[in-house]
Amino acid sequence: MKAISISIGLAVACACFCLPQATGSPGASSWGDSVQGVRMSISMAKTVVQTGSSSTVEAVTKNSSTRAVTVDTSAPVVDYDVVLRSAGGETHHLITLSALLLPQRLVSIAPGAEDTASIPVTFTKDIKPGSYTLYATRTFTLDGHDFLLKSNSIKVKIIN
Repeated sequence: MKAISISIGLAVACACFCLPQATGSPGASSWGDSVQGVRMSISMAKTVVQTGSSSTVEAVTKNSSTRAVTVDTSAPVVDYDVVLRSAGGETHHLITLSALLLPQRLVSIAPGAEDTASIPVTFTKDIKPGSYTLYATRTFTLDGHDFLLKSNSIKVKIIN
């Protein structure tokens, strides 16, 4: 009987450690700086990417302030700027803006709430292989004033 209960206990313990766990919002170290109580975090499924390929950057904007803020959610390629920067300071904007004019779709983020977006990006063929830092920016409005929000940075390796 003792051997059975130990085996069951080990099986339960192993299942708890082996199963993927939902993480919810990113941890404190993966957020950009707070601006008026608002922060942004980005992540990518793969951080080694090939030139000429496309990927998706997942963004979370969290309002930790005591007042609602407003963001434009008309289209991620308009609402965000995703920048790839080399150690030497060379920058590439990974979102290609089209000449299309989209109407603004303003959304309020309540205190304690989050806004999420999937941002399509392209690592064009002119980007040289090497190590880079990727970050995103977006604006939000609070009390009639616009503020620029910058995300955490992600290390990305570009290969041929």
